[in-house]
Amino acid sequence: MLNEHPLMKFLDFTYSSFGQPRVQDDKLIIPVREFSVTKDFPGFQFDTIFEDGFLVLEGVQSSKRTIAEYATPEGNEFKPSYSVEDGPFLSSPKEPSLFDLSGPGYDPHGWVEWIIIAENIRVVGGEIIKVGDN
Repeated sequence: MLNEHPLMKFLDFTYSSFGQPRVQDDKLIIPVREFSVTKDFPGFQFDTIFEDGFLVLEGVQSSKRTIAEYATPEGNEFKPSYSVEDGPFLSSPKEPSLFDLSGPGYDPHGWVEWIIIAENIRVVGGEIIKVGDN
């Protein structure tokens, strides 16, 4: 059984939504809206909240999303869920870890449960909402 990657504890997706990922060689690039990174994440000196940005997972072995699209604009009913396996990836990670994401998706519009097996994660931020030291 794989352990969750230790950097995941420095990311907060409480108010986030995920977009359509892009596969590039051994990378999975996930657009994310409204997420935060604590100052303990490598490369960050302060807690930072982003309006948008990307999670870049490197050394990806697999990525599987279970998606339940919203049946109504309000998001209070769901269509039957389905699974999507992203890839293929051109890597075999030396030290794979688990990356477990869940939350609303804006493309497609629905609830996403996401299991990714990869070696590392980076954050590429876009528009910053707030920077602070707490």
